[in-house]
Amino acid sequence: MGGLMRRIGWLCAVLLLATAGTPACADQAADIKQSLETTLNDWADNGQFLTHGAIDVAADGTAYVVSIPDVHLFPDEQGYLDVGMVGFRLTPDGDDLYKVDKVKLAAEIPHKLAAGGNDGSISLPSQQFAGVWSKSLKNFVQADVALHDVKLTASSQPPMNLSIGEVALKLDGTDKGQGHWDEVETYRLANLSVAGPDGSFVLGLLDGKTTITNYNAKAMADFRDQMEAMAAKAEAGAGTAATGTGDTGTPPAAPDPQFVESLRSLGSLFANLAANVQVTGISYKDPTGQEMFALPEGSLSFGADGFDQPVGKLALSITHKGLVVGDIDPALKDVVPQELAINVSLENLPVQELWKGAVDSYVSSGMSTDQGASMAFAMFPALLQQSLVTGKAKLNLTDWRIVTALAQAQLAGSIEGSPDAMMGAVGKLKLDITGLDKLIETIKTQSGPDAPELAQLDVLRGFSNRQTGSDGSVVDHYDIDLTQQGQVMVNGKEFPLFGGGAGEMPPTEGATPPAGDGTAPDTGTSGDSSSGN
Repeated sequence: MGGLMRRIGWLCAVLLLATAGTPACADQAADIKQSLETTLNDWADNGQFLTHGAIDVAADGTAYVVSIPDVHLFPDEQGYLDVGMVGFRLTPDGDDLYKVDKVKLAAEIPHKLAAGGNDGSISLPSQQFAGVWSKSLKNFVQADVALHDVKLTASSQPPMNLSIGEVALKLDGTDKGQGHWDEVETYRLANLSVAGPDGSFVLGLLDGKTTITNYNAKAMADFRDQMEAMAAKAEAGAGTAATGTGDTGTPPAAPDPQFVESLRSLGSLFANLAANVQVTGISYKDPTGQEMFALPEGSLSFGADGFDQPVGKLALSITHKGLVVGDIDPALKDVVPQELAINVSLENLPVQELWKGAVDSYVSSGMSTDQGASMAFAMFPALLQQSLVTGKAKLNLTDWRIVTALAQAQLAGSIEGSPDAMMGAVGKLKLDITGLDKLIETIKTQSGPDAPELAQLDVLRGFSNRQTGSDGSVVDHYDIDLTQQGQVMVNGKEFPLFGGGAGEMPPTEGATPPAGDGTAPDTGTSGDSSSGN
């Protein structure tokens, strides 16, 4: 967690790696300056990412004031972003934590051309940054970042104008001891507008919140260090091979034991995690001003519980309302999902068993080679399926809903892993479809009576137990059973999951059933089966 915070505050954070929790002094300031210069040079990628002037680190009481002049980002033969002076203050707080504040960036950052002049700029008239950095975790544990009225303009081809009303990010961490933290992170992006030759895009609001408990930040920091060490070693090995000084016949080395151990420690990375993102007012218009896409509101939620225990749970929810798609075949407009709700959870998930199996697959297959990596990826799906079945994992579908201009469908039920079942699972689902007749007739009108999807829809309609909704509409109802014997039963009749012909349609309103090529299954009901006709 906090990876985004790390990127936002990287100019501040890097110097913290060399500091100690003692009062500021000239010698320590010199050490910090040297460490900062070394690390920035590494990140500069030989000047391709950034260049800067002479760094100054001055003691100020118990704090340090850092100034980095002449910062240029993304320099190339065409030009560079002239960030200018970057400054901030660092105050030690105990042996591990450091307060970072008084961050200073220019209010106007031009993109200067190598030939002279500017072809764009970034405007940051209102800035706020404060945070608390952990030297041992190499990350922020507290942060409060806010930018208002951000503007980006580019006059070179293709020209672009971007504006953001607000960007805000807050991180609130609570130390639980032994490298574990509880964290709450909130973020907001408001009034985003982008305009260019290809059209204009608008986002009214994006609001998000992530809560994580018992996060093992120390394990993640150790894993990150191991990854960086492996990357450096691989880069050095590649350089040796390129110069012809290495032994290309040497078999790939076994995975580093320290890296494997750090990988295993991530099996209990956190206890619980909950994330929620909501968006409103999304739209895209083409250069003529015609609306090509619009989404008035949408949301995404994700949860993971008990991930530090042998058995855990996952949950996912996706919703949206009012979707409009302009650039689409007219025949498909009526089937665009104007409203959607997907709510699913997976219980009895053998978290630790799966993680252990994944790491064991990595170790045994030799992920350091392409062949070994392919083998590991091929092994994991089988491991996952076996663990879900033997652990009797349960997939719950709650209020699945899709609404189009022609029809709507609702689905709910559960499927549970079963080692005794022929298909590895048993389950019961309920499906209700309103407007199926209208959907079928529209497809016939637009695509003709031989449209390939009509046969499947006729089979589906033939299995229906027709009912009348509370509003008087015709509802095609389906009780779906996945049996121990591997059958898929729909309203008491076996559904031809892997084949079958066209089913006879039940009566439509004000009409008798049309003759069909197949025979509709007898649902064994009367009364409800003809309701609403």
